[in-house]
Amino acid sequence: MGTFGIIQRYVKTKNSVSALIFLNKRQKHFKKTIQKLFVMKTKANKSYKIAIEKLNEANDELFRPKEDVVSYLVCKNSQFAIENYLRGYLYENGIDASVYPTIESLYQKCKLINKKFAKVDLSDFRCKIYDTDTRYCNEVSKVSKCFDTADSLDTFLRKEKIISY
Repeated sequence: MGTFGIIQRYVKTKNSVSALIFLNKRQKHFKKTIQKLFVMKTKANKSYKIAIEKLNEANDELFRPKEDVVSYLVCKNSQFAIENYLRGYLYENGIDASVYPTIESLYQKCKLINKKFAKVDLSDFRCKIYDTDTRYCNEVSKVSKCFDTADSLDTFLRKEKIISY
């Protein structure tokens, strides 16, 4: 029975003051739900924006001559891009992503929500089980794989029409 049916029942069986009190409680709950969704959507957009910025920074670094590439920057920016894409997806789906400390835990939760995330291959991404602040690569070949992983996640989210920035 919907809210309207419940209110009708209240009006028939009780006085209209009880019905108004009930309706007011439902409106407060609805308002809180809308506020939570707005906060989550805002966090999702912020995470996506950061992810895109970090992916672009990693890409810019990779376009330098090989001897000038600062592999640490490519690595960290790729890590943060992956992490923020996954966090954004969880926030967008109403899940508090802050309780998932690693990329692997974020990824597993995303796969539970959307089985298509299995298409995104994180097997070459060696840092996924660690906190992103504790690991990085120095070799250009390794950081290229990290960048490729972040780029494939970006491509996946665009193909699924989850992001369109």
